[in-house]
This record gives sequence, C-alpha cells and structure tokens, in this order.
Amino acid sequence: MQATSASINPVDSAKFFDQMQKLMADFSVPIMMDEKELSTRWGISVRTLQNWRNNKKGPTYVKLNSDIVRYKISDVIEYENRTVIQPT
Repeated sequence: MQATSASINPVDSAKFFDQMQKLMADFSVPIMMDEKELSTRWGISVRTLQNWRNNKKGPTYVKLNSDIVRYKISDVIEYENRTVIQPT
C-alpha cells in the first residue's frame, strides 16, 4: 500500500492566507511608538513633540499616564499624509 499525502493547491493556499491576514487585521492591536521613536522617524527632538502636544499641534496621541505618551502608527501616517504639500 502506498502512502499518499494530500496535496495543497497553491491557489487555495494563497487564498486561505489572504483571508487569514484580513481576519487577523480585524483583531490586531494598534501598533504604537513612543516619542523617542517618532522623533527619530521625523528627525526632530523629543522636546519639539512635547511642545507640539502642549500647543495642540502634531499627530493625535495616547497619554497612558503623566509620563507615558504613545502615538498610533496609523495616526502618524495619517498626519504625514495630511501635511504633504504638492508643488504647483
């Protein structure tokens, strides 16, 4: 008797993984960065981000307590997209 292994159709496999990624995205926790990571990303100082928060400028943020501030990556990207200037 010859053992047979179930073959997986690559198309079905790709479709399955695509569907799983979509489902997982619905349940994922937003990825966040701290002010040091954001200051490095934008090449500005942490103090500039602190000043922006005090003056109600910059991207939205989450304040977990008096010392912990986080920025959702999606909010950072949205802010970057809103501040793009198209040359005329």
